[in-house]
Amino acid sequence: MVMTACSVRRTSGKLLLFAALLAVTASCGKDYIAEPVYPRALAFDDRDGRIKVREENPVSAELLDGMRRFALASSARVLTAEKGNALYSPYSLYIALALAASGAEGATREEMMALLGGNGADNSLPLAEEVGKLIRQLHADNEVGRLKTANSLWVQNGHTFRKEYGELAAGSFYASLHQGDFARKETADRMSEWVRKHTSGQISPEIQPDPEQIMALLNTLDFKDEWTDAFNESQTETGTFYPQEGSQAPAAFMNRTFFTVGYSKGEGYASASLGLKHGGSMTFVLPDKGSSVDELAASLEKAGALLPASGQPLRKLVLKVPKFEYSSGLELAKTLQALGMETAFTDRADFGGMTDTAVYISGVKQDTHIAIDEKGVEAAAFTQILMAGGAQPNGEPAELILDRPFLYSITAPNGVILFAGICRQP
Repeated sequence: MVMTACSVRRTSGKLLLFAALLAVTASCGKDYIAEPVYPRALAFDDRDGRIKVREENPVSAELLDGMRRFALASSARVLTAEKGNALYSPYSLYIALALAASGAEGATREEMMALLGGNGADNSLPLAEEVGKLIRQLHADNEVGRLKTANSLWVQNGHTFRKEYGELAAGSFYASLHQGDFARKETADRMSEWVRKHTSGQISPEIQPDPEQIMALLNTLDFKDEWTDAFNESQTETGTFYPQEGSQAPAAFMNRTFFTVGYSKGEGYASASLGLKHGGSMTFVLPDKGSSVDELAASLEKAGALLPASGQPLRKLVLKVPKFEYSSGLELAKTLQALGMETAFTDRADFGGMTDTAVYISGVKQDTHIAIDEKGVEAAAFTQILMAGGAQPNGEPAELILDRPFLYSITAPNGVILFAGICRQP
């Protein structure tokens, strides 16, 4: 789809970029310009259709490796900075940064591409094409669950995105285009409603009017899936959770013995991965007694504990996991700066491939929500980037009793880490 644009006077201003793991639909109203054609949803039992989508949209090993390294490096910093329950979506932040990097130039682009695992000298087309394939490959929306990704671009009345950037964003990132006045509450409310709808109501951000705002980029995805082997509600019972030494709290523990499950014993931790019906998994990671969840989180980049316990022997496992539901709010700018993305946050930032208006990133925030129960898991995230100016079981039975703070992750069928979190108290 083509987005028309015209040149504007190069001035300083703000660009607000939202990235999120939420549900996605384009809003239609006075601010609406254009809408992309989203990937076609397949029925859950359409196995041949899913195979065809994967064959037509092969995602390179280089992109998957870059996303894995980005997820582990950023998760280690984000999760250790939080003192309570925390949930972070590296996928959401990655897609948002990829959308912004596609309009960056010079040192700004080189630093962003280095962080994303790409070559800063490459043009934006290969990254955008790869992201488009990834979005189409992961897309699901059926009677069992959903994994939907989309983006939207918002521009202040009187300003525009570059035509080429708009075409790239619409064609590869499935970005809908909108106009409005960021100084008016009406525009802020429309953006908030867009997010609320595209998270299935899980997240309702209070976006405030900002007269200095020039542009906004939003990325969203909504996730829900069922366990391949559900827990039996009749076996859920109240037990004791130990948030920290010397304290305890009641929690509702789901109980089940699995006979074919991926189990891993790493240095300082044990983990188990439970399958989800769309082919992904949720991995639970319990630090060894005497080790803290923060120590383990700090070593994620080396240990890779959040990765599914694949390649490990499938074995009988007695699993006890607490039901939990919580929301989390994260400030991510310092994390990105610490990881080498510095120029984009200064007045030397160059997003000339996106717009004639001079802009720089002034803040990065992410709101998330998660709930797990006997049937499955549902989660959403909303990232806000502010810019200014099986086998047979073998081995001995194992136990994984999650009665103290633990790490967890949710991964897509191709191994992409969608969420990473710490549960300190259910």
